[in-house]
Amino acid sequence: MGPIRPPKSTISEAGARIGEARARRAFSAPPRAGVAAGRVLKPLARRFGPSLAELTERWPEIAGERLARLARPMRLSQGRDGAVLTLLARGPAATLIQAESSRIIERANFYCGADTVVRIRIQQGPLHDASAAPREAPRPAPRGLRPSEMAQIADAAEKARNPALRAALERLGRAVLSRNP
Repeated sequence: MGPIRPPKSTISEAGARIGEARARRAFSAPPRAGVAAGRVLKPLARRFGPSLAELTERWPEIAGERLARLARPMRLSQGRDGAVLTLLARGPAATLIQAESSRIIERANFYCGADTVVRIRIQQGPLHDASAAPREAPRPAPRGLRPSEMAQIADAAEKARNPALRAALERLGRAVLSRNP
């Protein structure tokens, strides 16, 4: 008896399968780093909320342009009831920020998610970030007054009976007119 051979149809099928297997890659390429990181970070971002860097980036939209020049976010920490946003503010601006704190909390929660930020803590200090506190343009030098302007100031101040008040009004008039072109 001779060797047992499989039928010819199975040999041709086996050859086709081997050719098919050689055409496919053994391993697929790894996913791109951004896609892989996104799969890991998106659930964490949903769970823990935005980072301080994201709040700082969107700070002018949250606080408004005027308050963004006076204060900037320094820390976002978890308290017992929710997150506490710590702001670094210039000394005199702290009271203004305290007055606007409910609006800032509301807008921060709109960005971060409902009831994320529950309180604002204000720390006073200088702002070293140039983008948060742009310098104002220097004032132009005061100009000299014309004799007609001097006479107008004297006539207006003459109505005051008190000499100290009259002198103060004349100084004020000279200061106002010398700064206006």
